[in-house]
Order: sequence, then structure tokens, then C-alpha cells
Amino acid sequence: MQIQVLNNCGNSPKMLLIIELYRYYVDSNFAKILTFFADDIHWHISHEINLHGLNDVERYLVSKEIQPAAILTLKYVLTHGKLAAVNGEISYKGKTVRFSDFYEFSSASSKAKIKKITSTSH
Repeated sequence: MQIQVLNNCGNSPKMLLIIELYRYYVDSNFAKILTFFADDIHWHISHEINLHGLNDVERYLVSKEIQPAAILTLKYVLTHGKLAAVNGEISYKGKTVRFSDFYEFSSASSKAKIKKITSTSH
């Protein structure tokens, strides 16, 4: 699988953490993904799905049966304080999904856990 990160300054620890999170996602490494999240994580996905807590998130990820990606392109990974935003696309065999995700961490620390995610895709 090919990973492209555009507009990456490379000097933000939180930005590198977010990029790592997406690498684990396209590899379906859910155990590793869960280590990024606070126990009381809240994930709102495209007006349809609201997940609360690590157990809900784990069940959701496992149920998605994520197909192997050909290309992951992260166009923008922006971080400031305890907030982050990502825009990109994942190309699968014959299909491309465009997405935007917005993150809130428990603090501005580079070791902070993600406590809230809002995701949209098309």
C-alpha cells in the first residue's frame, strides 16, 4: 500500500501521531488504534453513527471489515493545541472514499488521548 502525506511540515508531534493513526486504520490494526483513544471516546460519524466508549468503537471497527487500501492520501493534517483536522482519501480497488475528520484531544500534550472525533465521508 502506498501512503502519501501532502503538506506535512514534519515537526509537530501531534501531526505525526495522527498520521500514524491512519496507517493503523488502513492496516486494520484495531488494537493499536484503540491505544490512541480515551476510555470515554465519543465518535460521531456522518449523522448516522454515534459511538461512546472504547467498546463501542472496537465493535464498530471490527464490524466494518475494512478492505485493503491501495493508496492512502492525507492532503491536510492540521493540529493546534488540543485540536486536529484531517482531509484525505483512501483508494481501494475500484473505489475512492474522500473524508474529513476532526479531533479533540484530552489536552494539548503530545501524549494526550483522543476524546472526540467527528467524521464525514463520501
